[in-house]
Amino acid sequence: AKTTMTQTATGQEVPFFMQPTVGGSEDLRGFNEFRFRDRNMVVLNAEYRWEAFSGLDLAAFVDAGQVAPRVSDLHLGNFEKSYGVGFRFNTEKSVFLRVDLGFSREGQRLLIKFGHVF
Repeated sequence: AKTTMTQTATGQEVPFFMQPTVGGSEDLRGFNEFRFRDRNMVVLNAEYRWEAFSGLDLAAFVDAGQVAPRVSDLHLGNFEKSYGVGFRFNTEKSVFLRVDLGFSREGQRLLIKFGHVF
């Protein structure tokens, strides 16, 4: 889980480029990078991994997250959701490549990244 909450003085705004985002390879894997943006953000991820054979782990995941202008606007029932499967190529000590196929209401995405997701 991760969250970002922002607070500003009256009359001040958080610049667009500094607002938290949700979507992409590290949170909602079924959506494009930076798909959702606002002042406050919550993301929940669950991933189950198992070893297929030495050097390859398989993963099943579910992601949920939301952005909102006010903390009081964040509601579990309004979270965007994505799910999918992944492949984790690893050495004895670390994952060096991950390939995820994520699904959401906006379609599917293939993600190829070096290193861990978490």
